[in-house]
Amino acid sequence: MTRYDAAIAPLPAPAIAELRGDPGAARALLVAAGLTVPSRPNSAASTGEREALWLGPKRWLVFAPAAEERWLEAHVGSAAREPLLAAAIVSDMFAGIAVRGAGSRDVVAQGTPLDLDALAADGATMTDLFGVAALLRPLPAPGIGIAVWVDRSLARFVAESLEAANGA
Repeated sequence: MTRYDAAIAPLPAPAIAELRGDPGAARALLVAAGLTVPSRPNSAASTGEREALWLGPKRWLVFAPAAEERWLEAHVGSAAREPLLAAAIVSDMFAGIAVRGAGSRDVVAQGTPLDLDALAADGATMTDLFGVAALLRPLPAPGIGIAVWVDRSLARFVAESLEAANGA
């Protein structure tokens, strides 16, 4: 079995909010919260340590450091008061796995039909990974890699599948 130049490790748990609804209202809320809004679907934009991901016509995720969950609740969770938006703090729902190294795309590619060469540096997309719904996002520089976010209850399975794909 081929061993790739990749390392698989858990990512620190961030604060995460999910926002769904009217695109115009969502953009206005993100701007009012001081966040940079992604320019196109399946992309991300960073403002300091905070990151907004536009995953579909009416779906966004906002990542922030774990210590900022109250900030996230106050600024993005406030969308619950907007008639055209729905928001929830979903930090406890996700677990992150980093696949780092020159072989990271080769490892992840074994579990998804997605063309990872099409995943831009600012890309963020949902896909199927080893039969599990997963969010894929290139890791920020320095280095090469992909962040994989999955339902917390399936993280061990996905991590073990990535290790097997890496030749472990």
